[in-house]
Amino acid sequence: MGRWIVYCESKNRQLINERGRLSLNFNDAIEEIESGEFLLIDSPGRKYESQKSFLLEIDKYPVVVPFNIKKSIIQLITMFPDRRYKNDKF
Repeated sequence: MGRWIVYCESKNRQLINERGRLSLNFNDAIEEIESGEFLLIDSPGRKYESQKSFLLEIDKYPVVVPFNIKKSIIQLITMFPDRRYKNDKF
């Protein structure tokens, strides 16, 4: 049984429109997830303890993508670059 990966389209537009070194969008994240090139990390705090996060490498930079799982659906919440993981190997 496969899993569906979903995200909020308005959040994706917001990520695309943010100016920065990386141009982030959920479509790139989904490609990385489906290729199997990711690490799973736990939520950093109690406020988000029900969440897990994918650690992806996009444009040679580590990107954290928090998500929730409900039945067979993975809901991507947001994504952000995080240099703390710069030395982690994928």
